[in-house]
Amino acid sequence: GSLNCSDPTSERWYHGHMSGGQAETLLQAKGEPWTFLVRESLSQPGDFVLSVLSDQPKAGPGSPLRVTHIKVMCEGGRYTVGGLETFDSLTDLVEHFKKTGIEEASGAFVYLRQPYYKEK
Repeated sequence: GSLNCSDPTSERWYHGHMSGGQAETLLQAKGEPWTFLVRESLSQPGDFVLSVLSDQPKAGPGSPLRVTHIKVMCEGGRYTVGGLETFDSLTDLVEHFKKTGIEEASGAFVYLRQPYYKEK
């Protein structure tokens, strides 16, 4: 990651420094499938993570919904989730995948329907 990506967006779905566990707790409490947020990667500074609440339970019936974490890399000021497409901004990336969904390695699709806004 490079420094030009350190403060990428003023969008309210961007939560800055937040752990994966915190993101899961927030999204699972919301409970609406395909709610998403973007956070800064604590393990890979300069990269970001798109955390999305899926429509599948994490364990058995009645358990919280599974949260998928998709790594967003910043390379040379462009953002990518690892496919061929690169984007000028996190906003462009999110807007694009709101329309198409993101295909995971497993072949499952992840959708971005409801932004999880941070409190002002």
